[in-house]
Amino acid sequence: MIWTGLLGDADMSDVLSFYKDNAHYGLRAPTREEWQNNQLGKQLFLVGVRIRGELVAVAWIAWKSNFVHVTFVDDTLSLADEGSFADSGGWCISKNLQGRELFQLLAATVFVSWFKGIHIGGAPPLWGRMMGLKDPNGMPLFWSKIGESVTGLSYHKLLELPFGSMEREILASWPKKPLLLSSIPIDALSAKGKTFKPLISAGSRLSRWGFVDTSLYVPTSLNFFKRVTEGTLHESIGDLETFFQEARERALASLG
Repeated sequence: MIWTGLLGDADMSDVLSFYKDNAHYGLRAPTREEWQNNQLGKQLFLVGVRIRGELVAVAWIAWKSNFVHVTFVDDTLSLADEGSFADSGGWCISKNLQGRELFQLLAATVFVSWFKGIHIGGAPPLWGRMMGLKDPNGMPLFWSKIGESVTGLSYHKLLELPFGSMEREILASWPKKPLLLSSIPIDALSAKGKTFKPLISAGSRLSRWGFVDTSLYVPTSLNFFKRVTEGTLHESIGDLETFFQEARERALASLG
C-alpha cells in the first residue's frame, strides 16, 4: 500500500505534476524537466512516498557548489561562502493528505535514503531551512526590504534561475563591502532567526527529530539554517530504522 524511497528518471513527470498541484508558500521546487539536468542520482536525489502507486509526498536532496550565508560582525552584515554542501528542501505533502501522519514518514524516508542508502557510514551532514518571515506580498521579508535593493535581483528573478544556482548568483551580486546594521530597516532585521508562522509546528518537529538550528542565516530570509547528522539523529530519535517503521505504521493507521 505504501512505498517509500528514491525516485528515478521515470518518476520525473509525476514529480513535476505533483509540485505543480501541491507546492505552496513559495516552496522551492522543480518546474521543468531541465531541473534534473541529467544529474539525478549523482548531484540530485528525489525522495518520495507513494500510496497505491500515487505520489503523495516528495522532497529533494542536492549537492550544491555554494553554501552562502549571512554573517554579523561588529555591527555589520555580509555574506560568506562555505563551498559545496548537501542541501535538502522541497518537502511537500499532497494537499488532501496533510495532517494524515505523512510528515514523519517523509522525514524518515529522507533520513534513511541519505544516511543509510546514498551513504553507508560517514554520511555528510544534511542541511536545510524553513521559510522565513514574509512581506504582505508573500515574498521573503528580508529580501524585499534589503536583498533586492542591493543586488538588483527580485525574488521572482531568483526563482527563475536554474536549480542550484541561486546561492551563487546572490553571492556574485551582493556588495563586497559589509552593510552597516544601522542602514538596514528594523523590520528587515526583525526577520533574524524567525520561521514563517504556518511552518513553526513543522520546524519544531524537525528539531525534535535531529535537525538543529545553527548560527548561520539564510540570505533571502535571514532565518536559521538547520543541520542534521547521524549523531544528532541518534541523540534525538535513537535507532533510525525504528523511527522509520513507527512513522510507516502511524501513516498506515491514519489512512485507515
